[in-house]
Amino acid sequence: PTRTSLFILLSLTIASCGGEKKGKKAEATQSAKAETIGAIHFFLETSASMGGYLKGGTTFKDVVADVVTKANQIKPVSLYTISAKPQAVSGDVNTFVAQMATTPLATGKSSELHQIFRQVGEKAKGNNVAILVSDCILSFPDADIKRNPDVNRNDASSTLKNSIYDQFATFNKQGIGATVLAFTSPFNGTYYTYQNQKQPLKGELRPFYVWIVGKQSLIAPFTKQLLESLSTAPAK
Repeated sequence: PTRTSLFILLSLTIASCGGEKKGKKAEATQSAKAETIGAIHFFLETSASMGGYLKGGTTFKDVVADVVTKANQIKPVSLYTISAKPQAVSGDVNTFVAQMATTPLATGKSSELHQIFRQVGEKAKGNNVAILVSDCILSFPDADIKRNPDVNRNDASSTLKNSIYDQFATFNKQGIGATVLAFTSPFNGTYYTYQNQKQPLKGELRPFYVWIVGKQSLIAPFTKQLLESLSTAPAK
């Protein structure tokens, strides 16, 4: 009786362990399939404040070309410029990289960053990943600045920061998060102050950021894979 009971117990244990392993393997396979990136959407912010990054030989152009090219090797990338609304870029990645050297891109007016994040986030739903490159300067639209030159200094931090916080709180409820890569680059051109006044800069270092937006379970491995392939590591 003891041997029989032990045999039954061992048989049940082996069957149970085998079933558990098969179950975990099946779950892992299903999870791997479910977590495959659907599409990658790349956005370059092109308000006028970005112009100085695109003039001359800058780290900005090197990094953007590197990011979009390496991301395209992971999954074909859809390309957009964005200031007020996304504008689809015609042509492939190589054409886009060439345009950064030959075509004035940063010609848009001041735009509210939380509106940009909202539109970028729309492309990061489901299993899609969105990438946004921006200097992330908080600014009200040009019309508001003309009415009140001090509106950015007095209200950008409270109003616009909280609008961005609210936008990401909404993303969070949808399971969407972000990873941010911080870079610096020489800036050659017109820098716009908080009062929208023009200040010429020649080679001074300015920060810019690469935002990777999507489901955290997707953007963590995607960011790791992207970073391993980049020629220039982010500062943070």
